[in-house]
Amino acid sequence: MRRIQWRWLSLAWAALVVVSPCRAATYHVSPNGSNTPPYNSYATAAQKVADAANLALNPGDTVLVHAGSYSSTDTIRIALGVTFAGVGRDSVTIDWGDNEFRPGRMCSLAGGNEVYGITLRYPLGTSFNSSVTAIHAFAGQQVWLHDCRVVEAHTDLDGDTKFVIEGNEFDYGFSIGVFVGGRNCQVRGNLFIVSPPSHGYIAIWAWLADTVIIESNRFFACPSTNDNPFGIEIRDCDTAVIRNNSLVNSYYAILWHETDGLIENNTMIHTDPDWPYSIAVFQGAADNLTIRNNVFVDMARPILWGPQAGVGTAALTTFVHNTFWPPRDTLYAMYPAGTDPSRFPLVDSGNVFAFPMFAD
Repeated sequence: MRRIQWRWLSLAWAALVVVSPCRAATYHVSPNGSNTPPYNSYATAAQKVADAANLALNPGDTVLVHAGSYSSTDTIRIALGVTFAGVGRDSVTIDWGDNEFRPGRMCSLAGGNEVYGITLRYPLGTSFNSSVTAIHAFAGQQVWLHDCRVVEAHTDLDGDTKFVIEGNEFDYGFSIGVFVGGRNCQVRGNLFIVSPPSHGYIAIWAWLADTVIIESNRFFACPSTNDNPFGIEIRDCDTAVIRNNSLVNSYYAILWHETDGLIENNTMIHTDPDWPYSIAVFQGAADNLTIRNNVFVDMARPILWGPQAGVGTAALTTFVHNTFWPPRDTLYAMYPAGTDPSRFPLVDSGNVFAFPMFAD
């Protein structure tokens, strides 16, 4: 009888062990590690990021990258619900190594991921291939990307979920800085830089997203770049809000198509004497848009407005309580020429023709 009871208890304990949830684990990466699986300490850390990521398969796991420089020739795949963390973007650099002219994805996310504290870059001094993606996700669970640096490669986040991109630095010289297309996309508090001899393209491109919020970002292109880049493009989204951003030396600061929304409290400045043509807002399709409380300095036109050929007729555009300098004989240029005057933007008398003064 005791033998039967003991056997029953043993089977019950075994079943309990099988169904118990796995405890979250941390997998370490370091150039100084012994490279001994399962990489569960700094001393036994993997020397390749992908090796540690291949073991982090359970939601709640973490791939922790310690200080050092790493080279990756294969995609680093971060599983569902796994955190991908570095000890600081000034301390951890991952290069797309030995892959000149080769397209690819440096890091692929499955969803439900937090990524922070890492620099991902296309190697300096090589010929850039614009097909290199630093971070890619087509996900159904939220992705949070923060406090990272991405150099000469783009970030591509798409899927039926929420994307939060905040506190990062993007050097997007020869590529798109960030592409977002999801249910809820928030891009806030980031720095976008184009430095010589880069050309620059689009800092943020939002396409087919439900709700897009772009706020408190800084965009700066050095005047000696080969070409002035575009700032923000909104295309075919449900609603979008662009607020509290600073954009310097964008050819088109904002391109807006087929989306209802709001552009407010932004400062757009043009300082490049060799690239005189600059438009603050290009609105080229049917949408209801309010442009208010913005500051435009030395822009050729605050608005280039009108429906694109074959796209449709622009809906109501309200331009109100903005400040721009120097004064222009007209606020906007039409695109294409000959648009029905009844469709012109509604320009409120509250706009100010004055050199702006900023108080700390």
